[in-house]
Amino acid sequence: YYERQLIDMKIRLDAMDLEGLSTKLVDSMPEGVEVEERPTKSIERRVRRGVVESKFIEAPRAPNMGYQNATEYVLRLITDKPMTSRDIQITLGRSREHTSRLMKKLFEDGYVIRNSNSKPYTYSITEKGSGKYGKIASAPTTP
Repeated sequence: YYERQLIDMKIRLDAMDLEGLSTKLVDSMPEGVEVEERPTKSIERRVRRGVVESKFIEAPRAPNMGYQNATEYVLRLITDKPMTSRDIQITLGRSREHTSRLMKKLFEDGYVIRNSNSKPYTYSITEKGSGKYGKIASAPTTP
C-alpha cells in the first residue's frame, strides 16, 4: 500500500521538476494561440482532536497541448530515463487511453522502444526519436 503511494509521490515530484520544461513549451507556441487556464481543486485535510477538516485549494491546471507539443514533451521526458505509460500519463495529465494511443503511435512510428520484458512496459527513446527531438529543440521559435 505505502509502496504505491511512494511511487505516485515520486512521479508527482518528477512532474513538478519538469514543470519548468512545460512552461517553455507554452512559450514556444505561435502567437495568436490562446491557452485557457482553469483552476482545479485539490483537498487539504487536517486532523484536529479526532475531527477531519477538509478545505479546497485552487491549483493551476496544465494548459492543453496539441499533438505535436505532447509528442515533443514525451520525447523530452524519456530522453533522460525510460518511463512507464503510467508515469507519462500522470506527468501529461491525460487519460490512460489518450496516453496509450500516443505511446502506441510513437512506437509504431519508431520514435520509442517498448520494453515488453516487464510489466508495466517501459518506453525509451530511439535514434529516430532523438533526431526528431533534436529537430524540434533546434527549430526557431520566432516566425
